[in-house]
Amino acid sequence: PLPYIQETAYPVSENNGDNEEPILPTSEPLVIPEANPESGIVHGQVNSYTTNEPLLNSRIYLAEKVPLDPGPGYTIAFQERTSPNAQTNERGEFLIEDVDPGEYIPIMVTPFGIYPLANEETDEIQLNVEAGQVYDLGITAVNWP
Repeated sequence: PLPYIQETAYPVSENNGDNEEPILPTSEPLVIPEANPESGIVHGQVNSYTTNEPLLNSRIYLAEKVPLDPGPGYTIAFQERTSPNAQTNERGEFLIEDVDPGEYIPIMVTPFGIYPLANEETDEIQLNVEAGQVYDLGITAVNWP
């Protein structure tokens, strides 16, 4: 016989949410340090756009914003090993320290693709990081199950 394979990527409760106890995170909220005079800090929380639940253990990168030449627009570039990044905790929070000054697009990277972080005002967050500054992205969303 074939082994049992779960049909969904995430466990789903059998009840319809009735009398369901909320699952509380076990990690403490992030403590945001002072920014280094030569670099910046970026932090925030990432939720699923579809479920509004925090995304745990997700890898968040700051991709460089690269202008297209010639023409309007831009593309993004990041290196898995060297671009500023952090993993979200059990609250979906992330903290990226020692970010060199520059223009960035925060993204979530999974084996299935690259997903830009968005807020209520825009489909994509764009940052202009300056040395000595701390950037709070607040609660962001990503189009992920």
